[in-house]
Amino acid sequence: MIGLDFGSDTMKVALVAPGAPLEIVTNFQSKRKTPTAVTFYRGERMFGADSMALITRKPDLSFARIYRVLGKSIGNPSVEQMKKDYFPYEIYANETTGSTCIKQEETYYTPEELMAMMMQHAKDMTANYGGKQIKDCVITVPAHFTQHERRALYSAADIANLRVLSLIEENTAAALHYGIDRVFEQPKTILYYNMGASAVQVSVVTYNSYVTKEAGKNKTIGQFEVVGKGWDENIGGFNFDVKLAELLAERFNEVWSKKKSYIKGDKVQAHNGPMTRLRTQATKVKEVLSANPEFPVKIEQLWKDIDLSTKVSRAEFEEACADLFAMITAPIDAALANAGM
Repeated sequence: MIGLDFGSDTMKVALVAPGAPLEIVTNFQSKRKTPTAVTFYRGERMFGADSMALITRKPDLSFARIYRVLGKSIGNPSVEQMKKDYFPYEIYANETTGSTCIKQEETYYTPEELMAMMMQHAKDMTANYGGKQIKDCVITVPAHFTQHERRALYSAADIANLRVLSLIEENTAAALHYGIDRVFEQPKTILYYNMGASAVQVSVVTYNSYVTKEAGKNKTIGQFEVVGKGWDENIGGFNFDVKLAELLAERFNEVWSKKKSYIKGDKVQAHNGPMTRLRTQATKVKEVLSANPEFPVKIEQLWKDIDLSTKVSRAEFEEACADLFAMITAPIDAALANAGM
């Protein structure tokens, strides 16, 4: 069977076969992590890295962060936030069913259909890696997924001709993986902190063991219980990207306002094309600032044939994100309170 771990930004696929250890499937670029993005361009459908290579030039033909709108109504805050985060999608409610649809040129797609395409791509990757198509799967889901979102995931799997054996919560899967080869004779409590691109999830897990008879001998069996949870589905690593993109956008606006092409009151934030490029660049800058105190940023012809050339320091980035830091620790307090600890 395959294990599918979908995130807002990337996905990973695990292959489990009899007599073999769990393996992480490498994709067609020999990477273990695949961007959850699909692009329709000139009659071709592109996935993962191929899609991301085009997303800055053709943002209106590419879909990313599909997971965020899966199983959600048009009025859901996550769907509304997509528009504020400079995604150029036209999102509609289907007149008959009321479900969410995304328009690309003259074609309407449901998030389930787009998700099914990513699942089919995962199947193709696995076939390329392991030599055969596999239908059985286990899929991870975030703690905050509602019944609507879980049903939408089942629908997507059905379209992709996958049989879902089980859905398992992401942090519970991590807790299971950690404890599967360990036996704790005394109770041990561990806190799992999982910050993804669009959500923070925290679980408090207590490990223990019990003794049973096997072939007439005592055998100690490990077990665990999730005793507390906390999450925030509206904060993740992507929020830091957006903050940095907005910081870079303001730097560009300062330069643009001195040019002849500037129209009073206009801002680059009002234009999805350059903001998509800034958001993509912000992800790279964020990663570099994890290990360096500052980093030069240069983007040629960002907008109206004007270049952006600036330098961002880690201190400036952290100052811009000051309001996010309190939010990313709040789920820890909620999980501990939930566990009575």
